[in-house]
Amino acid sequence: MDEPIVDFGLPEHIDYLEQQLDIGLWVWRLTEDRLVWSAGLFRILGLSPNSVAPSFELYRSVVHPHDQLDFSDKLAVATTGRLAHRRFRIIRPTGELRWIESHGQLLYGNDGQATQMIGFARDITDIKAHIDTSAAHQSVMRAIRELTGARIWRTAEDGTVVADAIWWQMVDRSHAPGHSGSPLEDIHPEDVSVEREAWAEARKTKGVYRSTFRVKQPNGSYGHISSVAVPVTSDTGEALGWMGVSKAADLPAPIRYLEADEVPPALFRAARGYLDLPGEAFAAEVGVSYSTIRRLESADTGASKVGLVARQQVLDFLAQRGVRLTSDISGIPQMSITRRPEEPIDTA
Repeated sequence: MDEPIVDFGLPEHIDYLEQQLDIGLWVWRLTEDRLVWSAGLFRILGLSPNSVAPSFELYRSVVHPHDQLDFSDKLAVATTGRLAHRRFRIIRPTGELRWIESHGQLLYGNDGQATQMIGFARDITDIKAHIDTSAAHQSVMRAIRELTGARIWRTAEDGTVVADAIWWQMVDRSHAPGHSGSPLEDIHPEDVSVEREAWAEARKTKGVYRSTFRVKQPNGSYGHISSVAVPVTSDTGEALGWMGVSKAADLPAPIRYLEADEVPPALFRAARGYLDLPGEAFAAEVGVSYSTIRRLESADTGASKVGLVARQQVLDFLAQRGVRLTSDISGIPQMSITRRPEEPIDTA
């Protein structure tokens, strides 16, 4: 019982090494049909070396019924590699279920006959639980993608995407995820400010992020993407970032933002009316003359006399206040609202 399994040269240190490596050593002496277990293996199996002696019957008594090996032909078990690499469950005398990983090596004598097997075992219960949890997580993620068509991603605390193999397949990107680049570079230039504002609000409130924007596709065109993400925290309440999903926006029809020279007078009037601003006040906030606003909203040829710079200035002002002037696939101009007038504007 007290003899060392293998002569390491420093047998008094075997137990110390086993504890540090969290392993147990074993030897099966085939010529004697005898097992020798180290203190570490007894510890892993939940047995006391002072009360029991190693035996196949004892070994089988702790192995889970569904993971038993047939030892009726022991030599066949040893020589056919069944003990070379094996994972199985044990039930300790306390009733505790543990997963064990064991590795064995067959040794031969000078006559070429197998004489013994030596090996080690370790408790992999925690590792197995982590692997199973990760596999289950991946399975759930795959199910979500199949059911919703959404792409799943994760961000750091500052909102930078740190894990998402799928996102990078949706956009025109030449480098791998995790690099210093941000997905913002793939978003349509006119939508970057909207996206930044959505993230700024989510970071400020530590709340849910929502946004719809155009993303450059691999073929060079732009497609609308809707994204939503929820904050994730640790058990101690530490902010870890956001977990989000992105999918093709479910829009009634593809839309595009109107160019400065495409907005009809009626739509300018409707946008100002939505903000509930008199003409003079609207002009003052935009930074143009009141006569410019009157011409823009005029149904006659006056609107055509307003230059593109002034028109764009009005469009930028409206966008800052959550009013976007768009056109659907049929070419009909319309107004899209991305923020209520009473909501504060984040200028950071």
